[in-house]
Amino acid sequence: MALSSPLVWVLVSYLLAVNLSALVVMAWDKWRARRGEWRVPETTLILLGLIGGGLGLVGAMFSLHHKTRKFPFKIGAAIALVSTVTILLFVVQLVVG
Repeated sequence: MALSSPLVWVLVSYLLAVNLSALVVMAWDKWRARRGEWRVPETTLILLGLIGGGLGLVGAMFSLHHKTRKFPFKIGAAIALVSTVTILLFVVQLVVG
């Protein structure tokens, strides 16, 4: 399948959107944590990662130093990252053939 295939562009657009969303939600959660306000549930953050936003989730986690002390969250983020890389490899396989 060529790079010009609509499926490839849909998958790439999806991955960009979900990773950006994961990053923004993590930043928002960090902002609310600093203010002592209601927080985004960890399961929501992990689910964002599992549906393809693992790079954004892990990137935000380390760049913002957010949730880095929570071991269960680190495990969930690592699994989410593997899921995202799997999706990326699928897209690359579609392009390369």
